[in-house]
Amino acid sequence: MSTKELVRPIPVPTSDSKPFWESSKKHSLELQRCRSCAKFYFPPSYGCAHCGNIDNEWVKISGKAKVYSWCTFQVPFVQYFADDLPYAAVVVEFEEDGGPRMLSNVIDVKPDDIEIDMPLEIVYEDVSDEITLVKFKKASK
Repeated sequence: MSTKELVRPIPVPTSDSKPFWESSKKHSLELQRCRSCAKFYFPPSYGCAHCGNIDNEWVKISGKAKVYSWCTFQVPFVQYFADDLPYAAVVVEFEEDGGPRMLSNVIDVKPDDIEIDMPLEIVYEDVSDEITLVKFKKASK
C-alpha cells in the first residue's frame, strides 16, 4: 500500500478553535486578541496566554511572519507523510503584538535552506470541504 493511500490526518475543530478554522477556510487568518492586554495569542484557548483574561475577540492579522525555529524530520512522525521526507516542522512568529507563534510548514523551501528570522507570508491549502491548513512560503522581496 502506498503511503498516499493512507488516510490523511486532518485537524478536528473544537469550540475554541472553530473561528480560526472558519477564517482559514475563507483564506483569511484570524487569531484571538485579548481585550485586556491587547496581545494576540495562539493556539485558540479559553483565556489569554499572556494575562489570563477570558475576554477576547477574533481579529484578522496580516499573515506576515518569520521563522522562529524548526526541526527537520528524517523519519515520518505520521506514516502518511513518509513520501514527503525530509520535511520541516516550522514554528513561525507573526509580526502582530504578542508575537503569536504557530506550528506549520514552509512550502517550496528545502529544510536545509530554512533560516531563523526568514521572512514568510501565508498560503492556504484546502484539504477538505471543512478544513483549510495555514502554511507559509518565503516572502517575496
